[in-house]
Amino acid sequence: MDLMALVVNGEAVDDSVVLREANALLRRFRQLSPEQRRELGTGPGGLREKAMQWAQETVVESVVVRQKALMDPAPLDESELSARVDREVKRRGGPAQLEEAGLSLAGLREQVEQEMRVQRLLDSVAAKVKRLSRKQVADYYRRNMEQFRTQETVRAAHIVKNVEQGVTEEQAGQAVRELQRLLDQGADFAELADKHSDCPGNGGDLGYFPRGKMVKEFEDVAFGLKVGQRSDVFRTAFGFHIVKVLDRRAGSCPPFRQVQGQVRAQALKQRRQKVVEKYLDGLIKSAVVEYRP
Repeated sequence: MDLMALVVNGEAVDDSVVLREANALLRRFRQLSPEQRRELGTGPGGLREKAMQWAQETVVESVVVRQKALMDPAPLDESELSARVDREVKRRGGPAQLEEAGLSLAGLREQVEQEMRVQRLLDSVAAKVKRLSRKQVADYYRRNMEQFRTQETVRAAHIVKNVEQGVTEEQAGQAVRELQRLLDQGADFAELADKHSDCPGNGGDLGYFPRGKMVKEFEDVAFGLKVGQRSDVFRTAFGFHIVKVLDRRAGSCPPFRQVQGQVRAQALKQRRQKVVEKYLDGLIKSAVVEYRP
């Protein structure tokens, strides 16, 4: 797609704004799987064209909503505005770094003020959705039960010898294999964990945890064991481990009455998002958008 000058409701948009957005999108596109990339376009040229198209659409939306927000003359909370500007200055490394980036304090304040006005506008649109009836909330739960399903969890205890400064891999591995020999002879797991593990206390009990909380090698072993079963010695990035599963809980969908508050909040959030999206679509449709050579 050839680069065209973008004009929105008479306001010319600098080419660099569209290009910056397009380049960011293109980087994201290149991280997609081959199947996902094929849905966007074939080959590098297709990806670049799709990125430019989406970038223009995104920029048009941001311009029209900013233009609408700036029509509201009501003043902002000065203390909140100043606090946000101060936080942004700190986030960027201070006034000196701000100037090096070519942005003045006044320019930054204007940016933050525009962002606050846009947020105020969108919040006011979303606030039109006041509440949902119990039937609407219950219907949302029935259609989206999987969103509220609890994950499968296991409760496991472990013994670990870390490979760290002063402890070689051979030493750590040998220490854990010796503890495994004692367990095979009938030694108590919790007692050995408290006396010899590099993570002592509570008999090595880690409590209940779902997938994604531990390193993959550890959780693959833990979730592959039955209750009461003990693993062989295995290695992770931390060192050598032995794991014993104490209990496990299957994932389940909780009853509606138990999660009604959470469901209501999620349903209301989604309804408000749809209202905002519809409002933005209306702004874009009524905008005068021109692409000039």
